[in-house]
Amino acid sequence: MSMIVKKGAAGKSAVPVERRRENVKYEMIIHVENADDMATIIQACKGTAELKSAKAIESSPPQRRRGLQPRVEPRPAKPRIGAMRGEDIMREIFADGKNHTNDELKKTFVARGFQPNSVSPLLSRLKNSTSEIRMVAMGEYIKTSKLKPVATNSGGGAE
Repeated sequence: MSMIVKKGAAGKSAVPVERRRENVKYEMIIHVENADDMATIIQACKGTAELKSAKAIESSPPQRRRGLQPRVEPRPAKPRIGAMRGEDIMREIFADGKNHTNDELKKTFVARGFQPNSVSPLLSRLKNSTSEIRMVAMGEYIKTSKLKPVATNSGGGAE
C-alpha cells in the first residue's frame, strides 16, 4: 500500500492518508504435483479468490544443461598432396601472372585436399595483410610485385 502525506492546515504537521487500490486483481499460475495440493490451495483462498480454470498438464523431463558439453575427439587430418600450406598453394597458383577467379581457386584447393571455404580467408590475408595479390574485378584476383616465391620442399633435384 502506498501512503500519501497531506500537510496540515498550518503546514507544520503531516498526517498520513492511505490510498486504496480498488478493482485490482492478480492472476496467479501455480503448478502442483497432485490434486490434493490443489484442493488445499483452493480451500485456503475460499472467499477471496475465484478459480477460473484448472487443467492437467504433462510433466516434462528436466531440461539438459547446455553449458557443459562432452568433449569430442578431434577428427584425423586429411592427407594432403605435397604437404603444402594453403598460402603456398595460393602463391603457386598466382606465380603464372594470370588473373584467377574464386571458382578456379576453389577447384584447385579441392584437388589438393583442402576445403573450398579455406580460399576466402587466404585471399583476404594475401590481399590485405601482405598485399601480395589485388582484386581486379569482383571475384577476380591477380598477383602484385610483392608476391613471395614458393619455397619448395624437394630435397634437391635438377630444374
